[in-house]
Amino acid sequence: MNVAFEETLNWILDECGSFNLYMFHGGTNFGFMNGANETTGPNNETKEAYASDVTSYDMQQLYLKQIIWCRQREDGESTENEVGDSTTRENYNAPLSESGQMTEKYFSVKKILKERGLLKSELKMTEYMSLDNALQYVQVVINGVFSDEYDYDASHSIESERMMMMEELPINNNGGQGYGFILYQCQIEEAVQRIQIQGKVKDRAIVILNGKEISTVDRRWENYCLNVNSDQKRNVLQVLVENLGRVNYALYGDDVMNQQRKGVRDVLVNGEKVKKWTIYPLEFKESFIEALKSSSAWQPYDERVKTSGPCLFRTFLNLSPAGDARDKPRDTFMHMKGWTKGSAFINDFNLGRYWNIGPQNTLYIPGPLIEYGPNQITLFELHGGCGRVNLLAEGDLGAEEIHKEILPLSAQTQLFLLRNTLKMGSWKYVNRFINHTSLYCWSL
Repeated sequence: MNVAFEETLNWILDECGSFNLYMFHGGTNFGFMNGANETTGPNNETKEAYASDVTSYDMQQLYLKQIIWCRQREDGESTENEVGDSTTRENYNAPLSESGQMTEKYFSVKKILKERGLLKSELKMTEYMSLDNALQYVQVVINGVFSDEYDYDASHSIESERMMMMEELPINNNGGQGYGFILYQCQIEEAVQRIQIQGKVKDRAIVILNGKEISTVDRRWENYCLNVNSDQKRNVLQVLVENLGRVNYALYGDDVMNQQRKGVRDVLVNGEKVKKWTIYPLEFKESFIEALKSSSAWQPYDERVKTSGPCLFRTFLNLSPAGDARDKPRDTFMHMKGWTKGSAFINDFNLGRYWNIGPQNTLYIPGPLIEYGPNQITLFELHGGCGRVNLLAEGDLGAEEIHKEILPLSAQTQLFLLRNTLKMGSWKYVNRFINHTSLYCWSL
């Protein structure tokens, strides 16, 4: 039934035309609001005919109409009007039925629009920018005077004789860098055989040599070593470190709060400490995102383009009001299937992180963040992705999992004693237990 419809719709779109579906939604004329039609007679006589509409405006329904035909003799004299009931087929073939059910025609329209990339539920990335090109838009304002080891004239980076953690950077009114990424870059004027990261990475680092990602290391490893065997006499080494978040609580007496400095302390190349670094704080503040918008460094992107290392991708969601312009855009969720790891932004707003290890698969976009007109969606992808995102009506936080933790034997013993003490029913014994026992699992 839909073959002719699909052919017609494809022809219209091939001619760059627009289309309107009548009826798109089958309906019901409740009460006495059915209305009527005037048509020609059964043999295309020119005399008018009256047809009363039935209640349902639905697809593939047989409509009963009370028809009054004004018949006419060959000599032109009219007979008495004959009133009768007649059955006619009024097949609107609406994509949505009277009760709101999606029909075969609905899925035909959806398939055609999706094949032509006209459905806004899927957005393809249209431009990309390498991380190296984006570094020119980093804005660094040096605050205060520490020592002569800093280059105070640098507008995009900090020159230092040693690697510094985020919190040590002389920026943000000497408060250091709080969030985001930090990029360490140096030039090696000899062949590189071995790279070693001293201590632990806080929290996850991508090692890039001459523009190519060669390794990823996180805080699980200490004094991580990497054999490279690069014969080039001049090499550019970059270490991009991501701050995955700081622990914001600690047990009394624990030193964990002093272990939250983010970045890398030292890197050895061929067994020697590198003593000249260029450091870029990638905080992804609003000013940085705004500068990227008007950049001429964006290049056309499609799925045939092969990118290497961390890159920025962007596309635009163009939204126009449907009906009342006062209606606000609604909440939506951006599905990150096909991407690896990174951060997502809409206009100047940071939506958060995504990571293909899960469990979260979507990022929530509140309706007030979406504007009528073009909305720029930007991804800072660390490894590579599929080149498109999908907008969904509901979020996907992954499958529910039950996590069971095995308590240490000392904690199990204390809980056992507490349980039996409570069974005694005397607060005297409970107080005695609390005064003489350190509760390991007090939070339980």
